[in-house]
Amino acid sequence: MINPNFLTSELAEKVAVEVCKPIIINEATVILRQMLIDSLKEAAKEDDKKQAHDMLFNALFKAISPYEKKFETMLKRIWDEEKRILVANLKKMKKAWLQKDKVDSILYPTAVFEKKLANGASGIFVEVMEKEGPRIVSLYDFDMIFDVTDPKVQEWLESYTPMFSKKLEEVNVAKLRAELIEGMNAGEGVSELVRRVYETYDDWGFRRAKRIARTETLRASNKAALETYRQSGVVKKKIWVSYIDKKTCPSCELLDGKVIGLEENYFSVGDPPEVIERDGQKFTFDNSYCDIDAPPRHVSCRCTLSAWIEE
Repeated sequence: MINPNFLTSELAEKVAVEVCKPIIINEATVILRQMLIDSLKEAAKEDDKKQAHDMLFNALFKAISPYEKKFETMLKRIWDEEKRILVANLKKMKKAWLQKDKVDSILYPTAVFEKKLANGASGIFVEVMEKEGPRIVSLYDFDMIFDVTDPKVQEWLESYTPMFSKKLEEVNVAKLRAELIEGMNAGEGVSELVRRVYETYDDWGFRRAKRIARTETLRASNKAALETYRQSGVVKKKIWVSYIDKKTCPSCELLDGKVIGLEENYFSVGDPPEVIERDGQKFTFDNSYCDIDAPPRHVSCRCTLSAWIEE
């Protein structure tokens, strides 16, 4: 779980200090630092290795948690605007006018909300990277200052963010259109269709917003790590590190510890779906969303990216 090449003794000390900062208790810092260093030894107990592993991820999750909440709030705010427009448009309609070919005129202006979503997401991505870049620099003691204005960082922001907003809105519109058409086919009136809209957005706000927020802030965090390794000029390889527990998916289990070149992809758009059988079940992982040069592998992924340290 903790690869000796993933954590050097010096790095283990830095992780321990990072985790202990909020505690401000010297004795606790010493104990945790020693536990992390001991976990690198072959004789270390499995429980200690697991605890060191958990501490590494706890530090990551704690760092990005405020941005998850901010991203979730941003999504809900935009969806509330969409919902108000859609409901207002529905209430202007008379039942006799409710026809399937009228659905697009009832929906909110998609292009406008794609732009709002892209702008909101981009701002939070930058905040995450501004937080995580320096944290990674400190963790590895790189002699550098992370630069969020670096062309590689800006290239990712300018290409990924509009794609993310466009694909998310495409899914939203398809779902709303299907709900409205289903209701119209069932002979429902305006009030019933309005209820469908409210129920759809309520469901998204309850579960979906949190999953998306968690996935996208983790993506920005790992992208910051990758760009930090690039900017360091000394890291040539990267390692996928998975959070291993009973919930870990089979793809992330297989990826854990996989080392590739810094500029390589773990998966690329166009690769065939990854099919894995485990415990009599078949799991299929699609590779059509975007190139994967760093986690996440999927929605709600809990993996991270480390520099491969060769000693």
